[in-house]
Amino acid sequence: MELKRRRMAGELVGAGVSISTEESRFGPADGVKVAVDTTGAVEVVTGSASAG
Repeated sequence: MELKRRRMAGELVGAGVSISTEESRFGPADGVKVAVDTTGAVEVVTGSASAG
């Protein structure tokens, strides 16, 4: 509700999420891909190998 109220007041605000990933060196599937399209939509694809 706070973001909505501030946006309605004309303020340019957003919300974000931060994630950290490290290579485990245990498999070929470690990685991350981040894409932002022209509308501002964000797609994050991650993968990692089982270390257990």
